[in-house]
Amino acid sequence: MPNSIHNRRLSLLIALLLANSATLAEPTTALPLVTVEADDATAAADLSATATVTRLNATTVREMAGAAASSPFKAIANTPSVNFQSADPHGLTEVGFHETLKIRGVGQTGPASSRNIDDLPLTINPGGSKGILDLENVSEISVYRGAVPVGQALGFSNLPGKLNLTTRAPLATAATQFRLEGGSDDFKRLFLRQDSGQHGIFSGFVSASENQGDHWKGNGEFERRNLFSGIALDGGEAWRIELYAGDNQDERHTYRFFDYATASNFANFEREWSNNPASVDYYDYNRQQFEDRFIYANLRGRVANEMQLSIKPYYLNESGDYWFSSVNATDTTKSRVIDWQIDHDNAGVVTQLDWQFTPTQLLQPGFWIQRQQPPGPPSTQQKYRATASGLVFDGWQVLADNDQHQLLSPFLSYLGQFNALNVEAGLRFVNLRLGALTAYNATGAAAKLTDADAARAAGGIDAMASAAEKSFDEWLPYLGLTWAFNPNTSVFTRLGRSYGLDVNLFPYYYAQKTLFASKASVFNRCGIVWNWKLQITLILVCVTHKAIGMSV
Repeated sequence: MPNSIHNRRLSLLIALLLANSATLAEPTTALPLVTVEADDATAAADLSATATVTRLNATTVREMAGAAASSPFKAIANTPSVNFQSADPHGLTEVGFHETLKIRGVGQTGPASSRNIDDLPLTINPGGSKGILDLENVSEISVYRGAVPVGQALGFSNLPGKLNLTTRAPLATAATQFRLEGGSDDFKRLFLRQDSGQHGIFSGFVSASENQGDHWKGNGEFERRNLFSGIALDGGEAWRIELYAGDNQDERHTYRFFDYATASNFANFEREWSNNPASVDYYDYNRQQFEDRFIYANLRGRVANEMQLSIKPYYLNESGDYWFSSVNATDTTKSRVIDWQIDHDNAGVVTQLDWQFTPTQLLQPGFWIQRQQPPGPPSTQQKYRATASGLVFDGWQVLADNDQHQLLSPFLSYLGQFNALNVEAGLRFVNLRLGALTAYNATGAAAKLTDADAARAAGGIDAMASAAEKSFDEWLPYLGLTWAFNPNTSVFTRLGRSYGLDVNLFPYYYAQKTLFASKASVFNRCGIVWNWKLQITLILVCVTHKAIGMSV
């Protein structure tokens, strides 16, 4: 029996060896090399930067922005230290006519925008210029948190930090980009961009888009049309000119906001504006419509060895209206529909010299000039009563003139790299002149006139609600240090000073000035209009690590 078992085991082993030999004898098939590439669609902290900044490439921007592809705030909503709230799924509806964006818990205030385009403070707020670029035309978004280097912190305010959109320049080869989308709530979007390619020194593109959709609850809709174009003239290392221009039209119904008690009752989940035109809270009395026309350029030229001069002029003109229901909860007879009429412009130029005086050290002196027409504070608001036959003009909520604001700001930056240490030091001086505010009496004959100029002439100047121009001078320093231990880990410190304005006081005072006068109060008239804010940002020591994709 043992010999029989042994023989069977030996036979099985020989069979296995023979089968294996036959398999090895067969010809092998060489599989082709397969290369897997990951699309770099990330929001990554820049570990070598001398600022606390997260950069989103074009793919990430487009994916995060969602279907409407026009809100840069929605594109950055998931980046570190950013909180963004919107009433609509496309990130277009703000709360209280101001950006609903906070960076490290700080929000933007005043007639300012937290977003720049090619480092230019082109857009202004309140208004409709928040989404003047289709995000297919943006190659990168940089999110600066807290203290911002002086060359990237330009704007009427920079309290929370800055958001910079880099324009996607004309391509060197001819290309067509087409996108057609649709979805629920009757959403439709068409986008087309055509690049000409490089022809001699010339390249250019033109793009157009149209967005349409309904409210995700209640009645109302939105529509946005955009036309944008750019050209580039490339003189090689000696010079380059880029010029961009566009027209953006935005019309949409806004969403209703609730207090805590109403919002916390889930029965109000689908509650919205009413469907009754005789009611002050009718949905068609809550809408906004704006048209923005804008142009900006980047002119660069080499003026000497290791020296390059750039000149960036820009201009934006905006006209339109905010319509909204002003509901008096305690006395409904005082509820009115308000038409906030807006017609303002913004013009400026940034000039900067880049002097690479050693291979690892750069000096950047620059000068920024801007003249900005408000809003901020509101100047022209009409009142209407809601009746069974529609809206009836009921005078002026605010009737005033606001002269242009002006900013003059020279700045100087130094950047150096010393082995593992990157250094940026900067200093900016700001001379901010707030335009004079002239308020007018809106009672009597003025209350019956729908034309603003005629009403001002009939009402006369209201000296108690007017204020002379006011100037502020401030120094804004910046220091950023980054020590890189390896390509994935660094330690940094930042120190900077930012500034901003709050303009909420004037409209409340104007509406209640009779009550203030009856109390015989004494006011600093400039204080009625402006509240100056300065903020110092200091980060002692923070560590960033690329592996976890975040920074403090």
